[in-house]
Amino acid sequence: MGLALLLAIAAVVMSVIKWSAPAPVATTTTMTAAPAGPAYTAQQVAAAKKEACDASALSDVPITTAQLNFVATVGERGSDRYRQMLSNLQTVVMVETEYVRSHVAPATPKDVADAINDDINALITLVEANTREVADAEANQLIESVKRAGERVAKVCD
Repeated sequence: MGLALLLAIAAVVMSVIKWSAPAPVATTTTMTAAPAGPAYTAQQVAAAKKEACDASALSDVPITTAQLNFVATVGERGSDRYRQMLSNLQTVVMVETEYVRSHVAPATPKDVADAINDDINALITLVEANTREVADAEANQLIESVKRAGERVAKVCD
C-alpha cells in the first residue's frame, strides 16, 4: 500500500508540474522559395542550342571513325590490333564527349541538353562494355542504345 501511495503522489506532483509549466512559445517558420533560375533571351537559347548541336555534330565524325576501326577488329579479340583499336576508341570517345559537354551551356534547351547527355552516357557505357569484352548480345543491345540516342540528338538538333 505504501508503494501505491508513493506512486500516486509522484503522479500528482508530475501532473501539477506539467500543468504549471508555461505554454511553449509559438514558433513561426518562414519558408523562402528558391530563387528562379536565370532567364535567358530567345537569342541566348538559340545560340546555346546551336553551339551544343554543332559540337555534337563535329564530334560525330571522329567517334564514328574510331567505332568503325574498332568494329573491324572484333573478330580478332586479344590481338594487338584489337587492343590498339579499343584503346583508340576509348581515347576518342573520352576526348570528344568532354568536348561536347563543354559546349552544353546553361541556356541550352532542356530537351537538347538531355538528348546530348543521354547520347554521351550511351557512348561511354558502350565503350566500358567493350573494355570488359561483354558478350556480343549485350554489346548489340548497347549499340542499339547508342543509335537511338544519336537519332534523338539528330531530332532535337534539327
